[in-house]
Amino acid sequence: MSDSALSILLETAPISGLLVAPTPGKFSPAPITLHPSPVKSSHFLTATKYSTTYNALQHSARSSYTTWLRPHLESAARADPNFTGRLLALADGVSKMPAVMALPVLSVIRVDYMSNSSERCPKLVEYNTIASSFGCLSTSLAELHGLAGAGPPPHPAP
Repeated sequence: MSDSALSILLETAPISGLLVAPTPGKFSPAPITLHPSPVKSSHFLTATKYSTTYNALQHSARSSYTTWLRPHLESAARADPNFTGRLLALADGVSKMPAVMALPVLSVIRVDYMSNSSERCPKLVEYNTIASSFGCLSTSLAELHGLAGAGPPPHPAP
């Protein structure tokens, strides 16, 4: 990140709402990427090609929670009761709730890939759901990207 882009981020984050509070009363700019990482077009096409299959796998794992997924997570929950155990208990509670709607669920997902220059395909390393509350930040983030790419904002005439 250039010094100019970093300066713009630090100056505009407070007025654009792109702040996080890691501790109460102490705010800092939200972690963002101003410049995307380049991706080989062949890697992008490979990831796109396999995304439908991967999404079907994710759906199948979620749909078979009690018969397949939960039994495979039990040993991890026993080994890590404070985090994985609590997540499994939460998932158990949710799985026992009555279905409110029989409609498909829409999710906002971010998938992270890594690639090695000697490899022919990207490797999926993380599959994340995104909190819907962050959707409202996309406009602010787009404006910030515009400012960082265009240089400092013009100052009004005196």
